Amino acid sequence: MLGTFGGALEARQIDASEGKLSAEVTGEVEEEDGVLVIRRIHVAMLLREPTSE
Repeated sequence: MLGTFGGALEARQIDASEGKLSAEVTGEVEEEDGVLVIRRIHVAMLLREPTSE
């Protein structure tokens, strides 16, 4: 998912290379009738702006 989003940014000339794009992902898993079920996935993406040189 992160690579796909990074590719979409790059296609729009937004530099997401070299660790500028990162994500924090958490999921909510529950047991239902003895089976683990993923209920929710939360994704927060961070794109660092270029540093001034």
